[in-house]
Amino acid sequence: MNLVGELCYHLGDGCARLRFSESRTSLSIDTLLVPAAHRGLGIGSALIARVLLLADATGRAVHVSARPIGSASEES
Repeated sequence: MNLVGELCYHLGDGCARLRFSESRTSLSIDTLLVPAAHRGLGIGSALIARVLLLADATGRAVHVSARPIGSASEES
């Protein structure tokens, strides 16, 4: 069974989100969305660090894959 979790980094005008899936042996980072106005400030890194801490605390591996999604707008 895969459980799904979400972390939010609350911003003054929205929220950056990281969604992940859990299995018995690993965590998988599925999506990471940071609003354009807040990119380059370390917010995505902070969210990833939280997942890595959770993985360490529970003795699980972490799987990450990355691919470009094109030029995403704030509305998408």
